[in-house]
Amino acid sequence: MPYFKDCIGAIDGTHVDARIPIEEQVVYIGRHHSLTQNVMAACNFNMCLTFVALG
Repeated sequence: MPYFKDCIGAIDGTHVDARIPIEEQVVYIGRHHSLTQNVMAACNFNMCLTFVALG
């Protein structure tokens, strides 16, 4: 518990499926050979998203 004393939320990243036009698909191919978009999200302890970054 002392490590999380002043913590206000949590950050995690994931890949979500993406639908990309054929001419742009090469950039979005993930390591499992599917089209994905990288997402980083932060949420508070009420499970409300407070920040989302796509990239």
